[in-house]
Amino acid sequence: MRTTLLKATAILSIAGLMSTLQVSAQDNAAQIVKSGAGTVNDLANVYMGPLMKGFGLGLADGWNNNTARTLGTGGFDLRFNLGVCMVPTNDQSYNPNEVFKSNSNITWVNNGVGGSAPSMFGTSGQPLGTMDGYGKVRLTNPITNLPFDTTLLVTKMQLPPGGGVPYSVTMPSVQLSVGIYKNTEVMIRFVPQIAAGTFKVGTWGVGVKHSIKQWIPVIKDQKIWDWSALASYSQFTSEFGFGTNSLKPDSGSFNPNPSIDYTNQKITMTGNGFTIGTLVSAKLLFFTPYVGFNYSYSSMNMKFEGNFPVPVPDEKYQPVSILPNYHPFQTKISNLADPINVDGSISNVRVNMGARIKLAVLIIGGEYSIGTYNTATLSVGLNLQSIKPFKL
Repeated sequence: MRTTLLKATAILSIAGLMSTLQVSAQDNAAQIVKSGAGTVNDLANVYMGPLMKGFGLGLADGWNNNTARTLGTGGFDLRFNLGVCMVPTNDQSYNPNEVFKSNSNITWVNNGVGGSAPSMFGTSGQPLGTMDGYGKVRLTNPITNLPFDTTLLVTKMQLPPGGGVPYSVTMPSVQLSVGIYKNTEVMIRFVPQIAAGTFKVGTWGVGVKHSIKQWIPVIKDQKIWDWSALASYSQFTSEFGFGTNSLKPDSGSFNPNPSIDYTNQKITMTGNGFTIGTLVSAKLLFFTPYVGFNYSYSSMNMKFEGNFPVPVPDEKYQPVSILPNYHPFQTKISNLADPINVDGSISNVRVNMGARIKLAVLIIGGEYSIGTYNTATLSVGLNLQSIKPFKL
């Protein structure tokens, strides 16, 4: 059963991450890099930041086994968790003019894009028009041999498209919980790094849940409800190679280093998160509703690694073919290695509401968490409350 759940996790992890990252890769998110060193991190942050936040929250969700009741000694809970993260309206779009004004080397002109562009999870389709980047360059007059300053069009860049779906799949997980001593259970999440083509993903985490009610004399013997506290920590890594969708040098630019390999482009994401909180549940036969409060913090890092071709002004530009030193290219290709390194974090107090249905050892649970980003998590698995004494 555990092997089957691990395979299911691997398949869904790969499918979820590839679907979101391929929106980025195949629909020109690599074009982000064309904005150049002065802008690329800002643009990547507003466009792909919601993806980082969503996966970060996924590290903190779903740890409580859909109940405040802790497992008895030797009891276990083995489950598969899959969640979605709802991206709020303010993170579904961004103002490109605000992003591009931070580049001091290139002057960007908004050519029909408008005052708003979609993030990965914004309105479907590609923004109309282009962002036109102009760079200043000092050329030499071929007749007088005197230098003069001019401005050249460096690149026309389409902003990356929105996916039209305002939510993302969070990191699926397999979770094993085991009851140990004094109404305390330890929880483990682990998916070894799994590769499929150019995609790799893996995660692990640990947590603990402990009954608070057992230490309060007035209420400790009440059977219908439970109160507990929990804490967890987890880490996540992924890698996605662009492969044939890698950014290629512009055909209209002079390439001084044609031997550079641009097929090594990839996105890597790493992250960690922790949560600490408390929850209360009631046991009504096979149905257990609950509510909880927790504080969660997650930190993610995203990198674009490899070689990326970026157009820059070509100081040798000489458009008149009948004059000496004729050089028709306004721009040349500059290699930008490992251009994007973006850190993101999200911390918030969250309200969790959910329930589970338990039929013998089979459990089905659901949770909705309200915070900066709202999330929903579905859980399916097996649960044996205790083996000392044996108890379903």
